[in-house]
Amino acid sequence: MKIYSIKNLVIMYREMNSEQEISLVELLNDKEMELFDFLENEEMSGELIYYIKYSDGEEQVVTHDKSEPDLSEGTFRLFDFAQRWLTVYEWRDSKEFETRREFLKFDSLYEGLRYLAGPEKWSYYSNLSSEELEEHLGPDTQGLDEHENSDERLEMYLRSEKDYLFEGEWNSREGIKSGRYYNPYLERWINIPESYIALRPFILGVTY
Repeated sequence: MKIYSIKNLVIMYREMNSEQEISLVELLNDKEMELFDFLENEEMSGELIYYIKYSDGEEQVVTHDKSEPDLSEGTFRLFDFAQRWLTVYEWRDSKEFETRREFLKFDSLYEGLRYLAGPEKWSYYSNLSSEELEEHLGPDTQGLDEHENSDERLEMYLRSEKDYLFEGEWNSREGIKSGRYYNPYLERWINIPESYIALRPFILGVTY
């Protein structure tokens, strides 16, 4: 089993009937668009081109339609590509990806959400009654465990892979902990820690 380390990743966008390629992250910033909104926008049609360089010198180019669905056809391919990497890094490191803050656990769901959301985002809920809070968010007694939530997201991906990948391509918690991850869109086993520096700017650019 060969395990690749990503040295550089750039994703470009090319409009239909155009030869010009532009950086996806720059496009999202210029238009002040979220990734999902961009992928969902039917007025913008074109291709996404992934340029990947590996530490052994090999280069890979992956091209697909902007609106191409993911493996399960439940969302868009690029959105799933980004969310898979985000989930893998957060679960493996037990840290929130953007800030690198250690995962937290709260006995009170509302206290946890209030802390994580911050005053501005929580302001809407601060004016609700106990009954209204429970209706919107669920019972306070269930608490909030960020690592448990992360583990549930990872489990969703691990379970779905068994429907779409060959057995030899299935990921596992043990494999991810040891530092390897099979990416179904690159069709390669990837070294997780050694690819972090290349993948972090991309994940931040399309997620936050």
